[in-house]
Amino acid sequence: DKWNGRIYDESTIESHDGLEMVRVRPEVFIGRRGAEGVYKMFLEGVANVLDEYNAGRCENMWIDVDTNKNVWTVRDDAFGIPIGKFHDICTKLSTGGKFGKSSYTFSVGLNAMGMKILNALSTKFTVDTWFGGKHGHITTEKGIEKEFYIEDDKSHPTGTTVQWSPDIEIFEELTANSARYLEYIEVNSYINAGIKVHFTWNGQLYEFCHPNGMQEYYQTKILKAKKYHTVSNPINIANKTSIPNPTNADKPINMAYNLFMTWGENVKSEYVESYVNGLKTVNHGSHVTGIHMAVTKAIKDYITKNELLPKNTKFDINGDDIRESLILLVNANHSDPHYTTQVKDSIDNANIQTFISTS
Repeated sequence: DKWNGRIYDESTIESHDGLEMVRVRPEVFIGRRGAEGVYKMFLEGVANVLDEYNAGRCENMWIDVDTNKNVWTVRDDAFGIPIGKFHDICTKLSTGGKFGKSSYTFSVGLNAMGMKILNALSTKFTVDTWFGGKHGHITTEKGIEKEFYIEDDKSHPTGTTVQWSPDIEIFEELTANSARYLEYIEVNSYINAGIKVHFTWNGQLYEFCHPNGMQEYYQTKILKAKKYHTVSNPINIANKTSIPNPTNADKPINMAYNLFMTWGENVKSEYVESYVNGLKTVNHGSHVTGIHMAVTKAIKDYITKNELLPKNTKFDINGDDIRESLILLVNANHSDPHYTTQVKDSIDNANIQTFISTS
């Protein structure tokens, strides 16, 4: 038998729907298993609160991590989850309020996967939400619903609490480095200026709030912390626009950016930190490309206008020359960012590249 006895017929075809698919192929949704997967789950839990903050619906985020018991909790004081769709939001893939963007100008969440990822990949997953005088509660185990109810509760403040325990059968290890998580939360307290974060890690409380946001971060966490000697005071450029949406005339595409940059005497190569809607894009993307184009054009135009190169010279300054020693921090906002992967480490929107490079 040239097929070595391997059968391929109707009996070998499988169908996996909904949360079961997340458990079968978690890498598709969170990138990797192990410590990286546990970290990705944490990011999903936090992202929902950051979106509520940037929509103007909350002030505080409480995080409690107990690695000994493997219990992770994120709570906010936002408006809660609309009760009529509470069950669907917690259990049905691609169900959420961030597709049409009617309630969110900009958001980290796009595909309505975050809550479902936590649900499917946890040994126990619990959500309590208070919205419009109602309390909704759901508990699942490995994606299987165990308890669900909605009750009247007009006395409790609005908000949502999400608690989960990553499943060791899925992740194979549950290692979590506190320094990495604390750094992420601290950075986001700058990028999302003014949010009050109360972060408890194994009983130790850390609190963050930075009203001066990115400016403070650029000065203290980049220039000062890395001991960069700058050639000039940092430049701050911010702009925003709204353009027609080619697929939906009723919902224009909103874009904005805020950046700080200068050059360093002791910086051997370009240093870039980039974010989209408050989420770090470690592989950057079209927003950074747009800045590169704008900076290169501005410097070359200045050189030409002021005749800083000898006439008839064959020497040409290119973008790499100009960006050498550049120290850049940027947060771009886009109402429909096209992330290159589900883990959202880069964007490829051509329109934001054009917007930044020409403004």
